[in-house]
Amino acid sequence: MTPRRRRATGRGRRAQRNEAARLTEQLMAEGFSKKQVGEILGRNPSLVSQFFTKNKGGSFVEALRAVVQEVQAGGPRGIEALKALAAAHIQPRLTREGKRARVRSRDVVRAEKTVGKGAERHKEWTSTMARAGKRSRR
Repeated sequence: MTPRRRRATGRGRRAQRNEAARLTEQLMAEGFSKKQVGEILGRNPSLVSQFFTKNKGGSFVEALRAVVQEVQAGGPRGIEALKALAAAHIQPRLTREGKRARVRSRDVVRAEKTVGKGAERHKEWTSTMARAGKRSRR
């Protein structure tokens, strides 16, 4: 019986990291956590972890580059200041027509309800039934 092959220890993994992971690593070396990097980008920290594991984050490279340059140049290190800097470099997904795309967000349906002496009150709510009603009204 032949001996079992050893698993790779991940030595080549670091060389294969994408640009977003490398820039995030530089921010972590400057003392930021993945959670703080996520706050700066305006995204969930789990997405920042996916820069390392699933090679995601290509659309955030420009924003991360700007933040890394600012931090290494000795600029402001406050989360809010860096968040404003990164926001200028993050582009939302667009449809073919150029409108902002709805990416995994819920449909919001407005229901009008009259309360009291003719006063109008609006509620926003989401549900499958409301979405179906919205489609049938088109």
